Amino acid sequence: VPGCIANGISEQVANKIYDEMIDFAKYAFNKSHATAYAFVAYYTAWLKCKYPKEYLCSVMNDTEMTKINGLIADGKNVGLKYYPANINLSQSKFATTDDGIIVGLGLVKGVASSADPIIENRIKGGEFTSFANFMLRTNCSKDVAENLIFAGAFDKFTKNRNALANAVPEYCEVIK
Repeated sequence: VPGCIANGISEQVANKIYDEMIDFAKYAFNKSHATAYAFVAYYTAWLKCKYPKEYLCSVMNDTEMTKINGLIADGKNVGLKYYPANINLSQSKFATTDDGIIVGLGLVKGVASSADPIIENRIKGGEFTSFANFMLRTNCSKDVAENLIFAGAFDKFTKNRNALANAVPEYCEVIK
């Protein structure tokens, strides 16, 4: 009000302007935010309904691992399948398949930064044909190989994860 008066506006008009600003402030901020949130909620619901696989995959890639189980349950409720890491199919993060979502190699505990060179090797040299082929081509460390084995990344080659893990030290010695 003092600023208005200093600029030649009467005190009565200044008080009326001030009162209108107070009334507007009571709802304008909340209303604009509610509109923005409604807009985001609408499009999120639409994406989740029309593209559930792609939507959930994207959200899973941007969510803490401790909260993934709820997203997996959402996907299963709409018929999505979830696949363990696969040395010949997985990307670094979660990725979509024809009927679901596959775990990325970089999400396997203890693999993280080793995933990208493995994926690049697969792209350049073609699919890995066996665990031995994988070890020879990647010169992978013992720990990374074992973590991938127990995550199911080599189930295509053998179902006996323990036997394969027990052979890792021998592969590492031969490669040296």
